[in-house]
Amino acid sequence: MARGLVSRLSIASCVWITALAPAFAEDVRFTDQRPSPLIIDGKPVDTVCLTHLSNEGGSWRDPIDLSHCAHDDIVIKSQSADPRMTGFTYDYRGSPGEMRQPYFLYRFLGSYRGHSLLFIEHGGGGTGEFTQIESVDIRDHILTPVDVLAGGDRCNGGVWHVVLAGDSLTYRQHATPYDVIALADKAPKAKDSPKPYSDLEDSASSCIANINYQDAQWTSVSLSDPERKDQAGWTDRFSHQACFNGLYRTFVARHETELDRNAVNHFAKAFSDLCLHAH
Repeated sequence: MARGLVSRLSIASCVWITALAPAFAEDVRFTDQRPSPLIIDGKPVDTVCLTHLSNEGGSWRDPIDLSHCAHDDIVIKSQSADPRMTGFTYDYRGSPGEMRQPYFLYRFLGSYRGHSLLFIEHGGGGTGEFTQIESVDIRDHILTPVDVLAGGDRCNGGVWHVVLAGDSLTYRQHATPYDVIALADKAPKAKDSPKPYSDLEDSASSCIANINYQDAQWTSVSLSDPERKDQAGWTDRFSHQACFNGLYRTFVARHETELDRNAVNHFAKAFSDLCLHAH
C-alpha cells in the first residue's frame, strides 16, 4: 500500500451519490461471473459491516461477522442509486455534522489469486475521497481482510480504471510531481533527492499523471495535465516546481505523454540535470 488510508459532500441524496466519483466507478469492470460471496441467503450482506474495511491501523485486519452488523455509530441517509456500486451516505450518530457527507461504496470485482477482490470508495466527512482495491477471504459468514493492493486519497494514490479480466488485474493510480520522480529507477539519490511538499508538490490535489499497473507492477506513466501552468502564489511555494513544470510542458510539446520505464528514467534524469544541478 503506497499511502496510508485515513477514513475522513452536503447533499445526502441518491443523485449526489450517483455523481460522487464517476471517474472511478464507471471505469470499474470485472469479467468473473461467479456469484458474489457478499450475498447471504439470497440477499446482499449489510454494507454497514464492510465500513470496517475503511479503517486505518491494526484493527483493519480484524475478522468481520457478516451476519451481525452493528448500527450503533451511524445513521444511513440514502442508498446508492448507481447499480454498479453498493453503499450509502450516512451521518455519525450524535455528531453535530461533518464538513462533507460521509459515504461508503463498494463493488465485488471477482476472484483474484485465491481471494475475493473489492473496489471501495469512502469518505468520512473531511476533505478525503478515498479509493482502494482490497482482497478479502469470506467463509461461513466471516470476512477476513487480507491485503490492500492499492489505494489512497485522490492524487495521493487514488485508483481508477480498475479492470479484472480472468487472472489479470489492471488499474491506474493518480500521481503527483514528487511521485513521478520517485518512481524512476534512477531517481535522484539521497542528498539530491527532492523533498515532498517543500521541493515538489505532493498533495491530494496535485494530480499530474497516472501510473498504469498490471498485477501490482507498474508498466508506464501517462502525463495527464497537458496545460501544466504555473500558479501564482502556489508554484513558488516549492523550490523546484516551476522547473519541473517547464520540463513537463517540454515533454507534452513533443507529444511525449506516454512514458515507459526508460522514458520515466529519462524524465527523472532531465529533472535532476535541469532543476537540481543547474547551478
